[in-house]
Amino acid sequence: MTSITGLWHGRKTPAPGYDMAKAAIIRLTTMLAWLGEKENIRVNCLAPGWIGSQFVRAYWESLTPDQRKQRGVPSRLLSLEEVASAVFRLATDDSLAGRVMVWWSEDSPGLIPCGDRGYETLTSYQL
Repeated sequence: MTSITGLWHGRKTPAPGYDMAKAAIIRLTTMLAWLGEKENIRVNCLAPGWIGSQFVRAYWESLTPDQRKQRGVPSRLLSLEEVASAVFRLATDDSLAGRVMVWWSEDSPGLIPCGDRGYETLTSYQL
């Protein structure tokens, strides 16, 4: 399990060390994908958005919809059941070895494409 903050670029966060560690987990997951085929060891991870745990839900409910929008807080939280379902799928589906499932709270879950170099959609820049 990692966090979607490991994928954010250029966003100010209060915990850069935390974000860096989460980014490292994502990279480690993709680097160990070969273990699935060679050693039958699956390595994968889920990068969820905001999960509706007791403390997160209490904070989320203390904000108005406008405050959530201003602070980049999602309009809905992932349920514990949704997260458990995603983790179960990652643990039982052999085809997901080495994959990173990203699930921002308001979107459907998605997979980072295999072999994604992390810069497939660069914006042109003139030197």
